[in-house]
Amino acid sequence: MSTIVVSYTSQHSPFTAHSVELKFFNGGEISRTYSGNSTFSLSANGSNVISGPAYRQKYIWGVSAVVTKAEALAFDAMFQDWDTDRAQGLPVVCGVVDNTFGATVNASAIYSTPPSFTKLGPNTYALDFGLSEI
Repeated sequence: MSTIVVSYTSQHSPFTAHSVELKFFNGGEISRTYSGNSTFSLSANGSNVISGPAYRQKYIWGVSAVVTKAEALAFDAMFQDWDTDRAQGLPVVCGVVDNTFGATVNASAIYSTPPSFTKLGPNTYALDFGLSEI
């Protein structure tokens, strides 16, 4: 089964370890893609020019998942702890384990889009958020 696990341990007291496993996704697209910060162009004399950072392109995740109310609340608590730490200037790195496509990816990331929740039923929610690998 394809899953994405997002984890974070708060850096303020009480130090709370969070981990949420996402198993059900909206749509058929893969949540993980590349940041796209390299470019290809032709110079004035027609030579190939490839530019970008001197490291591999980072991953970004645009996740849209279906979760239970308990999972939505757990994810929200994780984000609130992350955001509290960010506001205080503390280290805010999430762990991501993604096995939705190809080899499993273990990465460190930050929230690039905060979570939003949509109620789908009495105990079912849509969870949407973005992560960027660091």
